[in-house]
Amino acid sequence: MEALTVVDWLTWSFFSVMIAGFVVGVVVGLTGMGGGALMTPALIFLGVGDTATVVTADLTAAAVYKTGGAIVHKREGSPNMQLAKWLILGSVPTALLGPYLVDFFTDSPEQLDKVLKLAIGFALLLAAATYAARLYINLLRVR
Repeated sequence: MEALTVVDWLTWSFFSVMIAGFVVGVVVGLTGMGGGALMTPALIFLGVGDTATVVTADLTAAAVYKTGGAIVHKREGSPNMQLAKWLILGSVPTALLGPYLVDFFTDSPEQLDKVLKLAIGFALLLAAATYAARLYINLLRVR
């Protein structure tokens, strides 16, 4: 087995992922929009991996990071536990049901890829629409 050198790491994929990470970090810092909502489509668009792998990696990372964040906030006493309860009640069952729904709607790996991309696109459009609506409502409130 041959050892990898620094030159082996310096590929187009390496630099494209680095640039995408930087741009997503800047956008998240400016807007507060979640990084997964931006990085997952960026990685799919760049062709870094198949859709199922990118989505799985994003969800795994989010589970670890958000659990750590929740523990820190709970220690500080800052979360709204009533709101957290409703978010958990809405998201956990749906997260558990999601893979079964995807399996129900797909028969082949190509179809799985298409369904996941469609779902990601729909989620991004919904997130953008609600973000724009929130900005508009805040603008009206300021006036």
